[in-house]
This record gives sequence, C-alpha cells and structure tokens, in this order.
Amino acid sequence: MELNSNLNTSDILKKLRIDKGLTLQELSEQLEIHRTNLSDLENGRRKIGLSVLTKLADFYGVTLDYIMGREMIHNVDDQTDIEKLVTENNFSAEDEKFLKQNQEQLIHILKEKQSEIDKLKKENQELKDQLEASGD
Repeated sequence: MELNSNLNTSDILKKLRIDKGLTLQELSEQLEIHRTNLSDLENGRRKIGLSVLTKLADFYGVTLDYIMGREMIHNVDDQTDIEKLVTENNFSAEDEKFLKQNQEQLIHILKEKQSEIDKLKKENQELKDQLEASGD
C-alpha cells in the first residue's frame, strides 16, 4: 500500500486522465465539462466543487479521498476479479478468455452506458421538475 499524499489533487486528476489515455477534449466530451475548466483543475488554477469532484471520482472509479491524496492505494488484480466473475456465473473457459482479452473495451462500454443512463436520469428529473412547476 502506498499513500497518495505526495501528489496534490491537480496532479492526481492529470495522472488519472493520462492513465486512461484521454485528451482533455475527450474527457470534456465524456463528462460534459468545458475543456478549459478541466485544464484549470489539472493545473491548479481552479478550485474543485464537490459536484465536479464527485463526477470525476465516479468516472475514474476512485474515491474522493483518493483524488484528494488522502487514501491508501490498493492495487486490485483485475484478472482475479475476472476469474471470480467466471466462477460465480459458471462461464466457460472460452468466455473467460474473451473477458480477459477484451477487458478494457468492456469497461469502456460499461462506462459509456452508465454515462448514458446518468444523462437520461438527469433529463427525467428535469421533466419531472417541469411538470411539478406547471402543475402548481
């Protein structure tokens, strides 16, 4: 385990983005946050609000404490997770091989779908709010 305290929040955000292989523009499009705002966050020129911080933590699959440099880092063995998934769901050896070979793509697809779901939830809530406002 390694404490993340030698990095500040802006460094951590930049490292997370680079580790995912994303440009600022790509991240901006996926999170619907203006590119210059993300750049300012990564360069320490802007303070991070809780809603943006939470959105970034969810996107990267880390905790708020991790982004703040306060959490212990545990290296997760994704292969073990795949093997557990295969065992619990009685997948074949062929299925396991497919999961291991396509792990990054599958994670990307799941995150895209989650993003779509989040967007639909937001739109749904906005429609509910409009209905409530027009019914008053």
